Amino acid sequence: MKRALLLLFLFTCAVCCVFAQTFESGGIQYVILSSDDKTVAVERYYGDSVGNVIIPQTVRFDDEYAVKEIKGSAFYCCRGLSSIIIPDGVTGIRYNAFESCSDLASITIPSSVTGIEFGVFANCKNLTQVVSKIETPFGFELNPFRDISDNCVLTIPAGTRSAYIAAGWTEDMFKGGIIEK
Repeated sequence: MKRALLLLFLFTCAVCCVFAQTFESGGIQYVILSSDDKTVAVERYYGDSVGNVIIPQTVRFDDEYAVKEIKGSAFYCCRGLSSIIIPDGVTGIRYNAFESCSDLASITIPSSVTGIEFGVFANCKNLTQVVSKIETPFGFELNPFRDISDNCVLTIPAGTRSAYIAAGWTEDMFKGGIIEK
Protein backbone atom coordinates (compact mmCIF):
# COMPACT_ATOMS: atom_id res chain seq x y z
CA MET A 1 0.00 0.00 0.00
CA LYS A 2 2.79 2.43 0.93
CA ARG A 3 4.62 1.61 -2.27
CA ALA A 4 1.49 2.29 -4.35
CA LEU A 5 0.96 5.64 -2.62
CA LEU A 6 4.60 6.56 -3.15
CA LEU A 7 4.38 5.69 -6.86
CA LEU A 8 1.17 7.70 -7.18
CA PHE A 9 2.83 10.68 -5.45
CA LEU A 10 5.92 10.49 -7.68
CA PHE A 11 3.78 10.20 -10.82
CA THR A 12 1.72 13.24 -9.77
CA CYS A 13 4.88 15.25 -9.13
CA ALA A 14 6.33 14.25 -12.49
CA VAL A 15 3.12 15.24 -14.30
CA CYS A 16 3.02 18.61 -12.51
CA CYS A 17 6.64 19.30 -13.41
CA VAL A 18 6.02 18.48 -17.07
CA PHE A 19 2.87 20.57 -17.38
CA ALA A 20 3.62 23.50 -15.11
CA GLN A 21 7.31 24.14 -14.76
CA THR A 22 7.98 27.11 -12.50
CA PHE A 23 11.09 29.02 -11.50
CA GLU A 24 11.94 32.12 -9.51
CA SER A 25 13.96 35.13 -10.53
CA GLY A 26 14.29 38.45 -8.71
CA GLY A 27 11.56 37.62 -6.21
CA ILE A 28 9.04 36.73 -8.92
CA GLN A 29 7.84 33.19 -9.54
CA TYR A 30 7.24 32.43 -13.22
CA VAL A 31 5.41 29.57 -14.89
CA ILE A 32 6.43 28.49 -18.38
CA LEU A 33 3.52 28.94 -20.78
CA SER A 34 5.28 27.54 -23.84
CA SER A 35 8.74 26.05 -24.15
CA ASP A 36 8.43 26.27 -27.94
CA ASP A 37 7.49 29.96 -27.98
CA LYS A 38 9.73 30.70 -24.96
CA THR A 39 6.97 32.49 -23.03
CA VAL A 40 6.22 32.73 -19.31
CA ALA A 41 3.68 34.26 -16.96
CA VAL A 42 4.22 35.97 -13.63
CA GLU A 43 2.65 33.53 -11.20
CA ARG A 44 3.49 34.97 -7.79
CA TYR A 45 5.54 37.82 -6.30
CA TYR A 46 7.75 36.94 -3.34
CA GLY A 47 10.13 39.87 -3.45
CA ASP A 48 10.56 42.84 -1.18
CA SER A 49 7.23 44.56 -1.70
CA VAL A 50 8.43 47.96 -0.52
CA GLY A 51 8.60 50.55 -3.28
CA ASN A 52 8.57 50.07 -7.03
CA VAL A 53 8.47 46.85 -9.02
CA ILE A 54 9.48 46.66 -12.64
CA ILE A 55 8.46 43.38 -14.21
CA PRO A 56 11.16 42.49 -16.75
CA GLN A 57 10.32 42.06 -20.43
CA THR A 58 12.35 38.86 -20.55
CA VAL A 59 13.66 36.50 -17.92
CA ARG A 60 16.34 33.82 -18.06
CA PHE A 61 15.87 30.23 -16.91
CA ASP A 62 17.39 27.55 -19.16
CA ASP A 63 16.92 30.01 -22.01
CA GLU A 64 15.49 33.51 -22.40
CA TYR A 65 11.69 33.72 -22.04
CA ALA A 66 9.35 36.61 -22.88
CA VAL A 67 6.90 37.63 -20.14
CA LYS A 68 3.40 37.35 -21.70
CA GLU A 69 0.90 37.59 -18.84
CA ILE A 70 0.34 38.19 -15.16
CA LYS A 71 -1.61 35.38 -13.53
CA GLY A 72 -4.54 35.82 -11.18
CA SER A 73 -3.68 37.00 -7.66
CA ALA A 74 0.05 37.19 -8.54
CA PHE A 75 0.56 40.33 -6.42
CA TYR A 76 -2.50 39.91 -4.18
CA CYS A 77 -2.29 41.95 -0.99
CA CYS A 78 1.33 43.15 -1.43
CA ARG A 79 1.53 45.90 1.14
CA GLY A 80 4.24 48.53 0.71
CA LEU A 81 4.21 48.13 -3.06
CA SER A 82 3.90 51.67 -4.44
CA SER A 83 4.19 51.29 -8.22
CA ILE A 84 4.27 48.65 -10.92
CA ILE A 85 5.62 48.91 -14.43
CA ILE A 86 4.41 46.15 -16.73
CA PRO A 87 6.65 45.55 -19.75
CA ASP A 88 5.68 45.75 -23.39
CA GLY A 89 4.85 42.25 -24.59
CA VAL A 90 2.48 41.38 -21.74
CA THR A 91 -0.91 40.68 -23.32
CA GLY A 92 -3.09 39.74 -20.36
CA ILE A 93 -3.56 40.67 -16.72
CA ARG A 94 -5.68 38.03 -15.01
CA TYR A 95 -8.31 38.26 -12.28
CA ASN A 96 -7.36 39.97 -9.01
CA ALA A 97 -3.67 40.18 -10.01
CA PHE A 98 -3.08 43.32 -7.90
CA GLU A 99 -6.15 43.20 -5.67
CA SER A 100 -5.81 44.78 -2.22
CA CYS A 101 -2.33 46.21 -2.81
CA SER A 102 -3.23 48.92 -0.34
CA ASP A 103 -0.16 51.11 -0.97
CA LEU A 104 -0.16 50.84 -4.77
CA ALA A 105 -0.26 54.43 -6.08
CA SER A 106 0.58 54.08 -9.78
CA ILE A 107 0.65 51.53 -12.55
CA THR A 108 1.73 51.67 -16.18
CA ILE A 109 -0.11 49.41 -18.64
CA PRO A 110 1.74 48.79 -21.93
CA SER A 111 0.17 48.98 -25.38
CA SER A 112 0.51 45.20 -25.82
CA VAL A 113 -2.20 44.41 -23.22
CA THR A 114 -5.35 43.07 -24.89
CA GLY A 115 -7.32 42.17 -21.79
CA ILE A 116 -7.69 42.96 -18.11
CA GLU A 117 -9.92 40.64 -16.13
CA PHE A 118 -12.27 41.43 -13.25
CA GLY A 119 -10.97 42.80 -9.97
CA VAL A 120 -7.38 43.24 -11.18
CA PHE A 121 -6.96 46.49 -9.20
CA ALA A 122 -9.89 46.02 -6.79
CA ASN A 123 -9.44 47.57 -3.36
CA CYS A 124 -6.25 49.42 -4.30
CA LYS A 125 -7.43 52.32 -2.16
CA ASN A 126 -4.35 54.49 -2.84
CA LEU A 127 -4.24 54.00 -6.61
CA THR A 128 -4.15 57.58 -7.92
CA GLN A 129 -2.48 57.18 -11.34
CA VAL A 130 -3.11 54.67 -14.12
CA VAL A 131 -1.06 55.27 -17.26
CA SER A 132 -2.44 53.27 -20.18
CA LYS A 133 -0.45 53.12 -23.39
CA ILE A 134 -3.15 51.06 -25.12
CA GLU A 135 -4.07 52.65 -28.48
CA THR A 136 -7.22 50.57 -29.07
CA PRO A 137 -8.91 50.08 -25.71
CA PHE A 138 -10.99 47.01 -24.93
CA GLY A 139 -14.10 46.69 -22.81
CA PHE A 140 -14.53 44.88 -19.52
CA GLU A 141 -16.97 42.21 -18.43
CA LEU A 142 -16.67 43.46 -14.84
CA ASN A 143 -14.91 46.54 -13.48
CA PRO A 144 -11.21 45.79 -12.85
CA PHE A 145 -10.81 49.17 -11.08
CA ARG A 146 -13.43 48.64 -8.34
CA ASP A 147 -12.86 50.52 -5.07
CA ILE A 148 -9.78 52.51 -6.06
CA SER A 149 -9.00 56.05 -4.90
CA ASP A 150 -11.61 58.71 -5.69
CA ASN A 151 -8.69 60.83 -6.98
CA CYS A 152 -7.43 58.28 -9.52
CA VAL A 153 -6.44 59.80 -12.88
CA LEU A 154 -6.28 57.79 -16.09
CA THR A 155 -3.65 59.01 -18.57
CA ILE A 156 -4.18 57.75 -22.13
CA PRO A 157 -2.62 58.32 -25.57
CA ALA A 158 -3.65 61.54 -27.35
CA GLY A 159 -6.68 61.18 -29.58
CA THR A 160 -8.07 58.05 -27.91
CA ARG A 161 -10.51 59.53 -25.36
CA SER A 162 -13.70 58.70 -27.28
CA ALA A 163 -12.52 55.11 -27.85
CA TYR A 164 -11.76 54.71 -24.14
CA ILE A 165 -15.15 56.11 -23.14
CA ALA A 166 -16.92 53.85 -25.67
CA ALA A 167 -15.05 50.84 -24.25
CA GLY A 168 -16.17 51.68 -20.71
CA TRP A 169 -13.08 53.36 -19.29
CA THR A 170 -15.13 56.22 -17.84
CA GLU A 171 -14.96 58.96 -15.25
CA ASP A 172 -17.17 56.76 -13.09
CA MET A 173 -14.07 54.57 -12.68
CA PHE A 174 -11.51 57.38 -12.76
CA LYS A 175 -13.04 60.15 -10.67
CA GLY A 176 -9.81 62.14 -10.82
CA GLY A 177 -10.32 62.47 -14.58
CA ILE A 178 -9.06 61.21 -17.88
CA ILE A 179 -6.08 62.99 -19.43
CA GLU A 180 -4.80 62.58 -22.99
CA LYS A 181 -1.04 62.88 -23.53
